Amino acid sequence: MFYMIAAFDLGLPGATASEAERDYLERHVPLARQLPGLRAYVVGPLAAAAGIPADRRRGAILAFESEEAWRAGYRSPVGRALRADEKRLIVEPRVVLLHGEEILPEARSGGDSFLTLDSHLTVVAWTSGAQEILGYAAEEILGRPVFVLVPDDQRQAVAAVMRQVEATGHVRGFHAERMTRSGQRVRVVADLLAIRDPSGEHCATRITVRRA
Repeated sequence: MFYMIAAFDLGLPGATASEAERDYLERHVPLARQLPGLRAYVVGPLAAAAGIPADRRRGAILAFESEEAWRAGYRSPVGRALRADEKRLIVEPRVVLLHGEEILPEARSGGDSFLTLDSHLTVVAWTSGAQEILGYAAEEILGRPVFVLVPDDQRQAVAAVMRQVEATGHVRGFHAERMTRSGQRVRVVADLLAIRDPSGEHCATRITVRRA
């Protein structure tokens, strides 16, 4: 399966938050459901998203059989109409693309311990499993640079591993030390997976962590 995952702000000019929501549900969502090749579609408010106003932040997951099916769907007349409507209604979308077969084994089980960084190495996703290891609640860490978690003597190693992720798409078994909320060092092992936008650019990194 191939997944398109988006977080975005509803920004209809001149409309209140409730009016923008109604427009989204009554016009945009029905159009999206007509995309050729669409296998599953989930929409709803986001529980936590750094930098997006709470009353307008929304998320969507679209599933297709393959990347080719996704591209064909968005090349269709419905896909072109959907893109045009996105420009009218949606502000600053954050989009990631995932091949289901590339998701790391550790990320399939319950109690996932992972975080996601955007292209500026800002934390944009955080799970309860990551909180258990590193101590920060989501509201304390979302929107902050990942270097909050990195000891000064390991910053160069972070830069090096991110370059490797950019080049190869993934790094597995990366051993490191991280700083907890209480200021203690903890040894971890991390698996890193590059997430790419529709143009193929590396736009985010998903990091699954576990205690060493």
